[in-house]
Amino acid sequence: MRLFWASLRGALATWQFSKNKTGSGHPFKVCVLALFLVFSFSLSSPAFADSDLLHSIQQFFLHLFDKKDQTQSSPKLDETDATNLKSLIAEAREKAAAFGSFSGLVKKTSPAVVDLYASHIAENKIVNPFVGDPFFEFFFGALGPLNGAPQREVVQSSGSGVLISADGILVTCAHVVQDAAKIKARLTDGREFEADVLKTDRQQDLAILRLKNSKVVNLPYLPIGDSDTIEVGDVVLALGNSFGLGQTVTSGIISALSRVLNGRLLIQTDAAVNPGNSGGALVNIKGQLIGIPNAILSRTGASHGIGFAIPSVLVQAMLKSVNQGEGHTAWFGVYAQTLTPELIESFDDKNINLTKGAIVVDIHPASTAKAAGLRKGDIITAIDDKPVYQAEDLHFRQLLTEPQKDVTFSIWRDGKADKIIFKAIVPPETPAADTMILEGKHVLAGLTVSNLSPALALRYNLDERKTGVVISEASSDKSRFINRFEFIQGDIIRQVNDTKIDSTSALKKLLSELPLNGIRILVMERGNQQFALRVG
Repeated sequence: MRLFWASLRGALATWQFSKNKTGSGHPFKVCVLALFLVFSFSLSSPAFADSDLLHSIQQFFLHLFDKKDQTQSSPKLDETDATNLKSLIAEAREKAAAFGSFSGLVKKTSPAVVDLYASHIAENKIVNPFVGDPFFEFFFGALGPLNGAPQREVVQSSGSGVLISADGILVTCAHVVQDAAKIKARLTDGREFEADVLKTDRQQDLAILRLKNSKVVNLPYLPIGDSDTIEVGDVVLALGNSFGLGQTVTSGIISALSRVLNGRLLIQTDAAVNPGNSGGALVNIKGQLIGIPNAILSRTGASHGIGFAIPSVLVQAMLKSVNQGEGHTAWFGVYAQTLTPELIESFDDKNINLTKGAIVVDIHPASTAKAAGLRKGDIITAIDDKPVYQAEDLHFRQLLTEPQKDVTFSIWRDGKADKIIFKAIVPPETPAADTMILEGKHVLAGLTVSNLSPALALRYNLDERKTGVVISEASSDKSRFINRFEFIQGDIIRQVNDTKIDSTSALKKLLSELPLNGIRILVMERGNQQFALRVG
């Protein structure tokens, strides 16, 4: 019955189309033929109205009606018209024969999904358990034998990737290629290429790669769809290198939108997503890439029907940043909390009729939204007419915004709706980084440090409101252990002995005034934790 009504709607649409062109609903035979074609094609897909075939059918009739306009008589089929009509009927019959099968969609999309194999050099450092023991250090020194000596081995991992351009640009998950010494991509036709990483975003777990080969031309690729337009219940296919077995295809629907997982907004699907699918393709029935399979919720490691994919709009935004450079990232400088029923009850505003949104809890002093009038306590309900359901939507929309673009916040304030319009800017690099390598004979020697700014904070996945001195480079040959604590990129130096550290110049001056091995206490911050380390 659903197919009948779909066909009837298609026939009526074609009839109206002919009426608009000719001034009447004739010829009758044309409408009957249109009904047959639309019905045949509707058997293969409920979304036939968006298909290339229906477009071809409409163009065919447009051609006929144009002939009528020119001759002022009923359109007649010449030899070319007859050939085209036969071709359309044959294609419609082929679609009808494929009713209930995704084989055509798989043939169309699978060549663009590649198997990825990454080689990693793993270093396992031995930490001597006697470090800090006075008797041990008397004989062997502060570090002691073998302490921190690396053991290296090559570790292989596999995942998936999706070609998104004919010249070899592909997208995958950052964790698939993170810190890889070598990356190899294998196409469905058996060809293999090495790949280079162009850009990674570890926070969103995305990576853009380019295949390395002068023969990389005219490769199959997937067009990127708009994940903002998908709806719960839409049919999708997931393609990827499940368990390293090779390309595997599963089907399902969109189960939910805007699922929050580790601070990210993801698409939820019941299409089976297994280890190895990460970085593959989630496609709609049009053959468009709408998501990158990324994670699953499972107690066993295998699919339980709850899989997650990174929305394709983030892929588009990352591609723009690759093409336009680092300055392409926009910044709002606004920090919010998800609106809850408990929060709503605590408000004095009795006219509030909101159920979802994000309440502003802080604004960076350099934020252009603050300059435009945004205040703490404002409830953001939409950004550029896109609904805001939770605090994570704020960061998500920031990722999709281009610098220097006007942004509109729809807000609720003092019992009424309002709008705040401001221009998005790039993350400020204030204070200046003043990057330097620390010198001397102390545990911090060899580390590269910088003054923390919103721009650096975003790079190291830190709170943009934090200030201080951040470790911007701590390679293995420069790092030092302090009671099993190893410095890493993104650590913040908060205090040396009794002195608070607020800039690289102040840290350099302090270290130059200390005697040999004069650091006794070091306070470090990693994430939201602080560590007081006893050095000597």
